Amino acid sequence: SSVITAGVLLSEPRSFRGGLKMVPDVQLSKKEKKRGVIHESRQKQSIEGVFLEDDPTANLGDVVVHRGSHWHEVEMLGNSSKRYSWITWFKTKIFCDDERVEL
Repeated sequence: SSVITAGVLLSEPRSFRGGLKMVPDVQLSKKEKKRGVIHESRQKQSIEGVFLEDDPTANLGDVVVHRGSHWHEVEMLGNSSKRYSWITWFKTKIFCDDERVEL
């Protein structure tokens, strides 16, 4: 898991429906919290949240930066929607040849 996640939108927001959705109030099981992933049986359900790119001011190249622990998902609406982004994860520890290195 990351400390900070940064995502750059590489698609024109008006060319797709849906996109990045922040879900701050999702209730997670202990297993989901530990794995860092919502269980696949719940992934098919619509989880209430806020679509950040569904806004008239959203533009190609917009950057979203958030805590790595902030729950989010990408939900595409419609069969023909495509969305591209560049995601970078920032961590405080890295592993090199089985040794942990503090940054």
